[in-house]
Amino acid sequence: MGALSFAATDWVDVSATTFSIEAFYGGAACDGTPYLVNANEDPNCAAECTTDYMTALREKFGSSPYIIQVYSPDSDYAMFGTASGFPATGNCEGSFNVNDSMGVHLVGTLEANGSATMQYFSGSPRGLWEDDIITARRIPRGKVRVKKLITRGALQQVNDFLAEAKLTASMDHPHIVHFVGVAWDSLSDLCVALEFMDGGNLRSLLDKYKSSNRAVGLDRQKITIALHVCHALTYLHSLDPPVLHRDLKSRNVLLNKSMEAKLTDFGILREHNDRTLTAGVGTSLWMAPEVMLGEKYDAKADMFSFGVVLSELDVHALPYAHDKQIADAILLRKVTTGEIRVEFS
Repeated sequence: MGALSFAATDWVDVSATTFSIEAFYGGAACDGTPYLVNANEDPNCAAECTTDYMTALREKFGSSPYIIQVYSPDSDYAMFGTASGFPATGNCEGSFNVNDSMGVHLVGTLEANGSATMQYFSGSPRGLWEDDIITARRIPRGKVRVKKLITRGALQQVNDFLAEAKLTASMDHPHIVHFVGVAWDSLSDLCVALEFMDGGNLRSLLDKYKSSNRAVGLDRQKITIALHVCHALTYLHSLDPPVLHRDLKSRNVLLNKSMEAKLTDFGILREHNDRTLTAGVGTSLWMAPEVMLGEKYDAKADMFSFGVVLSELDVHALPYAHDKQIADAILLRKVTTGEIRVEFS
């Protein structure tokens, strides 16, 4: 392959040379940020040409971070071979698909001392589903959870999906499920990859407790789970603007094998500056009365849902299980008027 250098390395003056610039994009529109830009020495260039390939590559990526690789056919870098630029994530790390049809992926890292490492991987063209998730660092498929999939025919949801992913990615707390990245084969097939929690969800754990006749009440383990959820809610509500979960329930509390709890499922999570919050969001059994009534609400609604989760932790049963013989509409009306409350031991 020849010698390899990165943009951080000084290069010989090639300002008098003509280079052709070739950019590759993920979609047919050929716009946005390219996943690869090549600069090749080409004295007969007739299309996109330049005598300053560094500036040309920089303009292609705009404000997006990028890495430029420079290849040389000899070991002392006396001759220019080709230059390639690709998007970077984190601190001078990046990845791109060399060839989508072949499923070849490259991960490059520029270390703090100026050295560089390059890794190539091959796999299925649908590798983002069936192989490892490709990010700045290669993450084994078993360590991530594909949270959500937008299927073909649902393109109108793409903008909402990307907004959700952006908001989820901004979360940084030990008791909120970690965001890994977004993956896609096309704009009609999108998913978000999240940290895998190998302990399942809290509702499944409580179902096991109930079937095994485990004693009700709040023990040390249950209190620790509740505390972790409390920490996560405190973090969300202290953001500027505050963020409401709006779908807090036992199934959205995930556990690892160490019984650490983390909040997930931000599919309906919105910043609090959305003042058009209405009922129909969240699951009715965990809803605060003001949400059921279609009124505006704030962080107190999350705290009401947290109280319902505390009831589940205490008695292991679903909310209002002792009143399930009542029709749903009547049950919800009685909850809004305070006639029925969740059960505690």
